[in-house]
Amino acid sequence: MARESLRFLKEEVVWAQSLTPELFHNVVSHACPRYPDARSLPIYNRMREHIAHGAWLSALQCLVEIRLPHWRIQAITCEDGRWTCTICLRWFPVSWQNSVCQAEHAVFELAVLAAYLETVEHASYVEASLANVRPFRPAPPQPITIASRAVK
Repeated sequence: MARESLRFLKEEVVWAQSLTPELFHNVVSHACPRYPDARSLPIYNRMREHIAHGAWLSALQCLVEIRLPHWRIQAITCEDGRWTCTICLRWFPVSWQNSVCQAEHAVFELAVLAAYLETVEHASYVEASLANVRPFRPAPPQPITIASRAVK
């Protein structure tokens, strides 16, 4: 993905007020151009269903699985009205799981989308350094931690 295109998408997410199907499809068309055959996979159909029902977190999980199979959404937290999403490596030793990408936004879904774009930008560098590291056997999916801290 071209840096300029990625920068434009990240700016679009920063200024967005909500996640819309148009914005989501714009990200998919720019962030997944190398996966034209993947559109026939069942996960694409699940993603389309989630979009149609406004189940954005589920749709974003599908997007991460399609484009970033070595990564997972680990945690989403809210502090002082700002959501922060953390995406990390999965199936690698604990020391490698410290390789995380984070982003924040005032809107829950847009924080996850921003973290996704941040991960797309950095994944190739991190994964290149993993070329000689053997991943552990895939573990069962882990739930995403979602937490909110109220300021007193």
